[in-house]
Amino acid sequence: MLAAIGDVHGQYSALRKIIEELPSGCLPVVIGDIFDKGPNSREVLRLLQDTEHIRILGNHDRMAIDAHSSQTSRLRWLLSGGRFTLDSFGGRMPDEALEFLAGAQLWAEEEGMLFVHAGIRPGRALSEQTERDLTTIRHPFLLASETGFDTPIVFGHTPLLRPWVRPDRIGCDTGAGLGFSLTAIVLEGGRPIHEISVAIDD
Repeated sequence: MLAAIGDVHGQYSALRKIIEELPSGCLPVVIGDIFDKGPNSREVLRLLQDTEHIRILGNHDRMAIDAHSSQTSRLRWLLSGGRFTLDSFGGRMPDEALEFLAGAQLWAEEEGMLFVHAGIRPGRALSEQTERDLTTIRHPFLLASETGFDTPIVFGHTPLLRPWVRPDRIGCDTGAGLGFSLTAIVLEGGRPIHEISVAIDD
């Protein structure tokens, strides 16, 4: 049993509540964007370090990593919510946080499902997908009549008021980075069986 957790964006309290409510033996799959925009990235890091999970690379994770290689990338990251991450860490991103982000997978195939941050480019094999597609794609993936994959694709990145559940696509970003809610979709046998949503202002 797995639980896909949408973009966390530094929302520690909501993430902690979700992890506490997961069924026994359920393995969290964190879909990416664990830092930025929200106030408690440091606490999110500590919680995930102490929690067995699968972690997928998001576009904000990539921005945070790249921010330490050029001034232009740093400015882009700060303007995209990275300043909240820096505040949480006391003004400097520690090496352990960067190593944690860099240790994320671009995708994961588990229990007959494909987990990615943003989606896939329809009609291309997984080996032909670029990191940019997997971490930033929206409309070509969301609006495609078919994905070209036999397995359901579980994704985040695009904020939705409610989880988006289709036979071939399952979206689990419910706007934690915008102050709405953080959601986990519990999955068994390739199908959603339960949802846990926590409002950010709880």
